[in-house]
Amino acid sequence: MKHLITPNDLSDKEVEELFEDARIFQDLRSNNILEGKLVVTLFFESSTRTRSSFEIAAKRLGAEVVNLEVQTSSTNKGETVEDTVANLNAMKPDAIIIRHKDCGLPASLKTYVDCPIINAGDGKNAHPTQALLDLFTIDQHFEGNIQGKNILIVGDIVNSRVATSNLELLPRFGLNPILVSPPRFQSNSSFRNATHIKEVIDDADIIMSLRVQHERHEVNISKEEQEREKEEYVRDYCITKELVGDRDFLLLHPGPVNRNIDITDEMLNDPRSKVLKQVENGVAIRMAVLKKFILQKENIENKRIKVKSSKGFSLIELIFAIAVIAVIASVAIPKLMGVNSKAKTSTVNGDISTIISSVQSYHMIHKKVDKISDSVTLNPTVWSIADKEVIFKENDKECVKIAVSDSQLTVTIDQASGDVCSELYNNGVRNEVFALN
Repeated sequence: MKHLITPNDLSDKEVEELFEDARIFQDLRSNNILEGKLVVTLFFESSTRTRSSFEIAAKRLGAEVVNLEVQTSSTNKGETVEDTVANLNAMKPDAIIIRHKDCGLPASLKTYVDCPIINAGDGKNAHPTQALLDLFTIDQHFEGNIQGKNILIVGDIVNSRVATSNLELLPRFGLNPILVSPPRFQSNSSFRNATHIKEVIDDADIIMSLRVQHERHEVNISKEEQEREKEEYVRDYCITKELVGDRDFLLLHPGPVNRNIDITDEMLNDPRSKVLKQVENGVAIRMAVLKKFILQKENIENKRIKVKSSKGFSLIELIFAIAVIAVIASVAIPKLMGVNSKAKTSTVNGDISTIISSVQSYHMIHKKVDKISDSVTLNPTVWSIADKEVIFKENDKECVKIAVSDSQLTVTIDQASGDVCSELYNNGVRNEVFALN
C-alpha cells in the first residue's frame, strides 16, 4: 500500500503520470471514476485552499467525502490521533487525508490503516500536493521547457513545509532554487542563498513568495518590535511593481497571501501572477492523486487475480469446465451442424461420461470430483476453441480435446502431457466416444 507523505514517495515517472491525468482533469468536469469510494478529511490545522481543493477533487471524481470536525471529535476528550485514525480505518474508508501541526505524524499513522494516507501538510515538514501543483503550474507555463530555470523562493523558508517539499521535488526536474530570506528565516541547505532579493532578481525565471509562518514562531519580543520587523520585511522581501519592473517571470504563492506584506495588490493583479491558476491546478492535481492512490488497491487486487489465474484452475474447476463444454459441444454444436436437436448423447461407462450425462446435477458432479485430489493446479492454463473442437493444453501439450464430427463427440486425454492429465487419468478419466443419434 502506497501513501503520499512527501514528494519522494513518487518516482519521476509517477509524477509525469500524475501530470498526464491532471491535464485531462483540468476542465474540472465531474466524472464517476471514484464512484462508490469514500474519502475522509482530517484537518487539525486551519485550511481553506487545501481542504476545499481535496474535497472538490474527490466529489468531482464521484467519491463521497466525510469531513471530521476536529473541534468536536473525541480528541478533545483525550483520544490520541492514532486511536482516532484506527477507528476511522475500521469504518473502511478508501483514503484518509490528514493535516497536523506535528512533523512526521502522517508517516507514523501508516501502520494503523488499510487505506492510503495522503499528507495535506505536517508542521514544517512536507506538503507534497502543493509542490506537485507548483511544478505542474511551472511546467504548464513554460510548455515543458523548465530545465535550468531559476526559481527564487522568498520568505520564511525554515518554517515552510511548502519550501521543504518544493526543494525535494523541483530540482529533480531541472529547476534551480535560489533561497531568499532574512538570516532568521534561512535554512541549512546546499542551495544558493541570498539575504536580499535585489541581489538575485535578475536571475529569476520564477518567483515563489511565501507567507511568514507566525504560528510556528516563538514570540518573545514586544509588539513594537514585531511591528518594526514586519516593516523591515515588507521593505526587503515584498514583491512589488517597483522591485520587478517589466522583467519576464512567473509569480507564484501557495496562499494564503498576506497582501502588501508578501505581494502587493498591484502585483497580484499583474498578468505575471498565477496564484489563482495554482488554485485551479490544485484541484486537477489532487484529482489525479486521489485516482492514483485510491485505485492502487484495486490494481493490486487485479494483479493478485492475474497471478492466481496464471497458476491455473483447481481440478474441480477443470472437471466442471470440461463437463460444461462437453455438454455444450454435444448439444449446441450438433444442432448447428444440422443434427436433430432432439438427439441424445448415448453414454458409455466411464468417469467422463458420468460427469457429462449428469452435468446438470451438482451433487453428482461434486460427488465425482471428491474422488480426485485438488492439490494439482494447471500452470499454464490454455483453452482454445476452434471449429468443431475444444482443446485444453498443459505445458504446451494437448491434454484434453473435445471434438465433434457428424456422428460423434470424442473426448481424448493424454496422460503423458503433464501432472494434471496424469492425475485425471490415474483417477479413472479415460478417452471416451459418444455417438450422436
